[in-house]
Amino acid sequence: AMEHPSVKGYGRQFAYKADWTNHDRSVTGLPGFQVLLRVDESTFEPVREYFRKRGGKAMGKDHPIAWCHTNGGGKFFYTELGHDVRSLETPFGRQHLTEAIRWAAGNR
Repeated sequence: AMEHPSVKGYGRQFAYKADWTNHDRSVTGLPGFQVLLRVDESTFEPVREYFRKRGGKAMGKDHPIAWCHTNGGGKFFYTELGHDVRSLETPFGRQHLTEAIRWAAGNR
């Protein structure tokens, strides 16, 4: 995953401040999917009452926040960065989104 242009140049672990969303299941292991970023749930507390009532951490150790998917000739990219625009106003945020668009457009 660290070779994908949207995350290239960043180590396996780095700190990043943003709003994270929860999903009802992970894409890890699904055919054609590559998880690019995961959030460490031990580094934040949920704000929403719904998740606090469920024990807080929705996804556990496998909490993907960015992934790509290829199917035939098609490419799909998902990221949680940008939920709060401030997350895109950083060098990593700009690289992440710009390189993802280039990758999906076939320029990478």
